[in-house]
Amino acid sequence: DPIGGTEATVIRVAEMLDALVIQHSRFEDAGRYRAPCVALPNPTHVITLRDPLAAIELSKRFPRSRHFLWLHDLCDRRTQRGLELARHSTLLAERDISIVCVSQYHANQVRTTLKHVAPDMLKVSHIYNPVDVTCHSSVQRDPNKIVFFSSPHKGLSHTIRVLEYLRYDNPKLTLYLANPGYNPSISTTIDGIVNLG
Repeated sequence: DPIGGTEATVIRVAEMLDALVIQHSRFEDAGRYRAPCVALPNPTHVITLRDPLAAIELSKRFPRSRHFLWLHDLCDRRTQRGLELARHSTLLAERDISIVCVSQYHANQVRTTLKHVAPDMLKVSHIYNPVDVTCHSSVQRDPNKIVFFSSPHKGLSHTIRVLEYLRYDNPKLTLYLANPGYNPSISTTIDGIVNLG
C-alpha cells in the first residue's frame, strides 16, 4: 500500500543504516521495527521523529547517545508544532539535542520560530529526504518531467502557478502529481498535469 513521505523516508534510512525503529503504536516486534517496551542496547545515536518531549525523555534514557530531533512538519511559531518546539527549546538545548529539518527553508523557519526563545542555543541543520534511485538507473532522464509527490497542502497551488508560468517558454513541461492520501487530491484540467493518484 502507498505510504506517506515521512514513513517512506524512515524506512529507507533505517534500511540503509541497518537501524532499529521503535514505533509507539506497535505492540509486537517485526524485524527492525520494534515495540516501545523492547530492551535496547545502548545506541550510539538516537533519532526521534517530530516529538520534542519524546526526544528529551529518550535523552534521559540513553545519556551516552547523541540525540537528534528529526522534524518533518513546518514549525511556524503560530502553529501547534511550532509552539511545542518553542516550549521545549530550553530543555532540548540543555540535553544537547540537535534538530534536523528536511530542507533549508524548513531549517530557516525553525530558526525563526526559536529566535525569540532560544537564539543560537540549538543546533539546526537540514538533510533532504533520500530518494531511492537504484532501481531506476537505466531510466532515461526526462528534462520536461517534474514531480510533486506530497500532500497538496504542502505547496501544490504554488507549484501549479509556477508550472503555468514555465509552460509559456516550454509547453512540453509536464507536472506529475502523487498524493499519499491523508488530504484530498485536487482535480484539475490544467494542461501539463498528470495526476497519478
